[in-house]
Amino acid sequence: MTDYPLPHAELFWSHVDHTTTPDGCWLWTGATDKNGYGVLVHHGIHWRAHRATWALTHGPLPSSVHLLHGCDTPACCRPDSPAHLRPGTPADNAADRLARHRTPCSPVNDSRPPVSSFSRSNRAHRIEVHRSKVLCTSMSSSKGRAQSLMMTTSGAHRPGPDPGS
Repeated sequence: MTDYPLPHAELFWSHVDHTTTPDGCWLWTGATDKNGYGVLVHHGIHWRAHRATWALTHGPLPSSVHLLHGCDTPACCRPDSPAHLRPGTPADNAADRLARHRTPCSPVNDSRPPVSSFSRSNRAHRIEVHRSKVLCTSMSSSKGRAQSLMMTTSGAHRPGPDPGS
């Protein structure tokens, strides 16, 4: 993201609550994605809030460098403490995910707050969780490996009648 214009600092910081949480986080109060990460758009460029806060404070990071949340709070935008945000490698990020049980097959993989059972986002979340459980279960057998390869974003592929018959 080094070639993109940075968000306007004054406008950006107006969406960050500097009143620290008990863990010392500064929380993004603007829009968030389904995983709780702050998101914003500036000049048509989509930013994650924690990367924007780092860019405004320390300068932009190459897209190959991950920005890790040491506090384990996706909405945290506190760039002045490595306990909150710190640059890392993809391997560091994967190790953090494993240590915090954030892998798709982990029984404790979702710390997001519950969503109303009538909302569309809850339906999408339930489908996502179901697919990850199906994928984890099916990967445990060789037949499951073949089935998992047939998964699509619209659901499991169900073979229809042979078009040649």
